[in-house]
Amino acid sequence: MILVDTSIWIEYLRNRPPYKQILGRHLEIGDIVTTGAIFGELLQGARSQKEADGLVAYFNALPQVETGNDLWLEAGLMSHSVKALSRGIGLIDISLIATARRAGARIWSKDKNILSLLKTEEKFHAKK
Repeated sequence: MILVDTSIWIEYLRNRPPYKQILGRHLEIGDIVTTGAIFGELLQGARSQKEADGLVAYFNALPQVETGNDLWLEAGLMSHSVKALSRGIGLIDISLIATARRAGARIWSKDKNILSLLKTEEKFHAKK
């Protein structure tokens, strides 16, 4: 399973190679999962109602990782332990890491802050 971060979704939605092709292939295979936090971030940047509706449709069509309310506590503890706030890493990014770890998913991201906290085996390395 691959949890695709907002940074990759943006590239995909803008039809930018190689993200469009690689993510498209993994969507067809069915190994992409998501969470509300990712699509919440995408919806913040929606430029029209049509765009927002399209994002909601994508979200509803994808398998979603169950997070539960205790995820935020886990993310807060993780953030505290790695001093994430002082490193400029927000709680949503930390929650994505906690979510992926719970689900046994790898994270595909361009965000250097997120990547800096992941072990090699937790990162998705896209092959063109």
